[in-house]
Amino acid sequence: MDKNYYGITESIGKTDWGFKYHLHIELSHEAYLYISYQPYHEPKSFKHSLRIETHPDYLSEFKHLLDTLYQNASLIWFVRCDVAFDIPAPITNVFTSSKTGRRMNLYEETRYFGKKSQRQQAGYCRVDDKRKEREEPKGKKTVGELTRVEIVYRPAEKIPMESLIQHPPQFNNLYFCQVLINENGGRSLKTKRSKKSTTAVLRT
Repeated sequence: MDKNYYGITESIGKTDWGFKYHLHIELSHEAYLYISYQPYHEPKSFKHSLRIETHPDYLSEFKHLLDTLYQNASLIWFVRCDVAFDIPAPITNVFTSSKTGRRMNLYEETRYFGKKSQRQQAGYCRVDDKRKEREEPKGKKTVGELTRVEIVYRPAEKIPMESLIQHPPQFNNLYFCQVLINENGGRSLKTKRSKKSTTAVLRT
């Protein structure tokens, strides 16, 4: 297999991810699949946990590989995902605050609730100008204003993948979000929720 052509990078050794082996696969149109194997905390064995991470939109791109992993896994758990809420309003009109005292940091108009080191922890939140993000570097046209609120959903315990639908994320106790409407009148604003990035652990 031509690793350069398929955008595959390998690494072995201790990293911040907590796994010994890492395989990153990236396709030309930004589709990616990250595979990590053998956590350092697991005792020596012939079989170890394998973690996969990708965007839900890219699942079909790696269907053959994921099907193979599924057929050889004894258990599959859901670990973490980013839940994105798209709000058709400018970021200056979207008020957000933490209900748990999480400090907000501001960097180039993007709001972060939590430190960079907490990026994968439950409740980490990011609020950014999605219209600006799409149009400036990638030249994509966006109709109207768009603000995205992303919150990390990470249950206290790993959930069997087949039972995930029974454990929907609940963020109302973590954050308050309100769209500010000017005095000239406004319209009802709806949000669109999507899981941006999903991580699962397979027991082989």
